[in-house]
Amino acid sequence: MIRRRRKNRFVVDASVVRAAGSSEHPTSSACRSLLFRIRSVCHHVVLTPELKEEWDRHESQVSQQWRASMRSLRKVDDLNPATEDALRDLITSRMGLANERQQMQKDLRLIEAALEADLIVVSLDNRARTAFANLARYSKVLCSVKWINPVDDRERLTAWLEGRATADRDWRLDRQA
Repeated sequence: MIRRRRKNRFVVDASVVRAAGSSEHPTSSACRSLLFRIRSVCHHVVLTPELKEEWDRHESQVSQQWRASMRSLRKVDDLNPATEDALRDLITSRMGLANERQQMQKDLRLIEAALEADLIVVSLDNRARTAFANLARYSKVLCSVKWINPVDDRERLTAWLEGRATADRDWRLDRQA
């Protein structure tokens, strides 16, 4: 039985669009492969004003061309997500190290966008993933967010994007702490 592919809306961090170059380096190749699979299947990408600004500063030439093609295919969903004040307060009150708090406050925009899309963040930043996973113990809203690293999770991610597998439960933030 062939599974019907479900359209997902991905929040893609600037770390991925920066790394997705034309090189055959494993990181570049994995990020480029992810972007092309998102485009070739029925998936969409989410952009907020903050993410767009960061992409504009950091994206590779390959990513620029990919984004233009995604726009022409109407596969870019522009969002203006609500600010998650409760999460901001939780970061301030629960997280011990100042640099960890600062990192999470910077990357909270990814979580906020994911909460209004399909709860999927794709990022190379494992430190931020770990910090948010630790915070998920105190926030039910974070528990269902999937944080996927396109290099570390390449094979499982490819199978899922192509409809050959279900989403890996281990990608959820409440499973990574």
